[in-house]
Amino acid sequence: MRDGPLGVAVVLLVVILVLGLLLRPDQHLASLLVAPPTITAAACGIRLTALVAAVSCGAAILLDVLDGIWYTAIPAIHVIAILFVTAFVIALRGVRERNLRELIEVRAVSDAVQRVLLRPLPRRMGPLRIASVYHSSQPWARMGGDLYAVVRTPTGLRFVIGDVRGKGLPAVDDAVSLLGGFREAAPRAADLPELAAYLEESMETHFADVGETDDTAGERFVTALFLEISFDIGTVKAVNCGHYPPLLIGRTMTGSTHQRSHSPPLGLNSRNSADYVVDHFRLGVGETFLVYTDGVIEARDPAGNFFDLTGQAGQWAGQGPEHLIGHILDSVRRHTGGPLMDDVAMVAVRRDAMPPAAPPA
Repeated sequence: MRDGPLGVAVVLLVVILVLGLLLRPDQHLASLLVAPPTITAAACGIRLTALVAAVSCGAAILLDVLDGIWYTAIPAIHVIAILFVTAFVIALRGVRERNLRELIEVRAVSDAVQRVLLRPLPRRMGPLRIASVYHSSQPWARMGGDLYAVVRTPTGLRFVIGDVRGKGLPAVDDAVSLLGGFREAAPRAADLPELAAYLEESMETHFADVGETDDTAGERFVTALFLEISFDIGTVKAVNCGHYPPLLIGRTMTGSTHQRSHSPPLGLNSRNSADYVVDHFRLGVGETFLVYTDGVIEARDPAGNFFDLTGQAGQWAGQGPEHLIGHILDSVRRHTGGPLMDDVAMVAVRRDAMPPAAPPA
C-alpha cells in the first residue's frame, strides 16, 4: 500500500531536482520540495517520511546553492518549511491512525453486540426455510431500533419483528430490552396473547426505569408483530401491536394478510392477554411470507413516492427466501436513489414439504 505514495514522492523529488538544475538560476523550485515528504507521510511510517524529508532538505540546499542564494535567508526558510510541514503531516497521520484504531475497535464491539443481541436466524427449521437481513441507516452502526428474533417451540416457531420509536442509543436500549424479554418468555408462554401481555408489562417496567434519568421515556414505544407457525399444517397465528401485516406471496398472488385488528404498540398497550386479538392465515407448501419494518414500506424516491413493496415482491422469481429479501433490498436502494435514511429489517419464511421422518433404527 505504501509503495504507491513513496514512488510518487521519489519521482516528484527527482523531477523537481532535475528541473531545478536545468532552469535559469533566477527560477527557484526549492520551495516545491515540501511535497515529497508530505506525500510519503500519507502512507509510510515516520522513519521513511523523515528520510524523504532529509533528502528533500538536501536537494533544496543544493538548488539554493546553484541558484546563488546560499548566503541569503531563503535556504533556511526552505529547510524550515520542509521540516515544519513534514512534522505537521506526521502528527496529523498519527491522530488519524489513532482514530482509525478506535473506530475499528468500536466496530468490532458493535459486531459482537449485534451477533449476541440480533442473532442470525437459522436457515432452516423443519419444513421452513428462513432468510433475514438487517441494514442500519447509520454507516458505522450495526444495530439500530429495528429488531427480530425467532424461538423454536415443540410444534413450530415463534417470531417477533419490531420497530422502536426513535433512533440512536435509546432505540438500541429499547430493542435490547424487548429481545431479552421475548427470548425469555416465548418458549414458556401458553399462546401469543399471553406472550404479548408479558412483553407489554416488561416494556412498561423498562420505560419506567429509563424514565428515572430520561425525560423522553414516556414518549417511547415499540411496534411489534408476533407470529406462531406450526410445522405440521402450516397455520400461522399473528398478534399485531401497531406493526405492518405480513406479506403473503403465493403461486398466483401477492398481498398483505387480512388482519381483524391492530393492538396499540408495546408501551401503550394492555397487560391483559384477553385484549389481544389473534389472526390466522395459512402458509401453503411453496408459499412465502415476508415481515418487514417501516424502512421498507416508507422508503421514498426523490419525488416523494413510497416504495411499492407488493408490486416488487410480485416480480420475485420465487427461487427462495434469501433471493426475495435480496431482491427487495436492492429494489429499495434503487427506489431511493441514495443511502437508506431509515433502518431496514426483513424476515422471509418459505414453507417446503415436510421432510420425511427418519426410518427406525
